[in-house]
Amino acid sequence: MNKNTLYYEINEKVLVGDNEQKYISYGIDCFEIDNGFKQLAAQIIDISPNFSKIENLINTLNNLNLSNTHLYDVVEDFICSEN
Repeated sequence: MNKNTLYYEINEKVLVGDNEQKYISYGIDCFEIDNGFKQLAAQIIDISPNFSKIENLINTLNNLNLSNTHLYDVVEDFICSEN
């Protein structure tokens, strides 16, 4: 990967809901590769319990080479389109 390359991965968290029930939710980690070092540049957790929908979103982000400055807006649009 080139210097300052961004890429997105799924994160998985076990969380506790309002009713004290545990659930698995998926989010997005954005990593920056700079001179061979991997560093977390942005992270959003608890976007959706649907793995395949987050996987599709991440594939789109990586294919578009989306800047992490737009990540929160894209996720907000994704969440709004789900409702």
